[in-house]
Amino acid sequence: MNGTPIGASDRTETPSLDVVCELLARPRRQLLLETLTARTRPISERDLAARVAARERDRPPAEIPSEDFAHVFASIHHTHLPKLRNAGVVSWDATRSTVRLKPSVDPSGWGALGEFLCDPAVPARSIATGATILATPERRAVLSALHGANADLPVNELANRVAALAGESENVDMPRDTPDRVLPSLHHRSLPKLAALGAIKYDREAKVVALRSLPVPVRAWLDRVEG
Repeated sequence: MNGTPIGASDRTETPSLDVVCELLARPRRQLLLETLTARTRPISERDLAARVAARERDRPPAEIPSEDFAHVFASIHHTHLPKLRNAGVVSWDATRSTVRLKPSVDPSGWGALGEFLCDPAVPARSIATGATILATPERRAVLSALHGANADLPVNELANRVAALAGESENVDMPRDTPDRVLPSLHHRSLPKLAALGAIKYDREAKVVALRSLPVPVRAWLDRVEG
């Protein structure tokens, strides 16, 4: 796997795609990263929470109800900052209650997902959905196979193509496997999840899979893979 796995205390390289997907799968965490990217100095947790709450509600920070602020502050403190710190993305001084993006970190360089992070034309929800769609190697292999075929595929043929991609593409980063072993995983995990996310249409009776309209970041990722 390229990059350093989540949980590392320090990193100077771009996170792996698995880690990027995990970090960007929540719109609030995206807003947090956007806010930190725009600053060169540490920011207090309270100021950070106020700015994120204001962005979420499209209101000035002074107009955010105290209960809403408290909820955002708690989620940032207990969920999002620990996740970003463990991924080696932020420096968090819990004693002073300040946080900053590490100097070596540039989320805009995190591939097709990161480049849209500060793009107002691409909603945070679209990036979050794209990150969830691309979150596992097998899902990425499914999308690559369907996009490469440029046609609907029978499930058995899709399993053959996914197995062929396994271990051969750093964009998929999936252990090599056989179609017979891939097929049950596709049927029970990846295909239902991708269908629920709107990325594919999975006809269980006809056993055919079709690619559907995809979020902008996913289309950009596919274009890079095929390019």
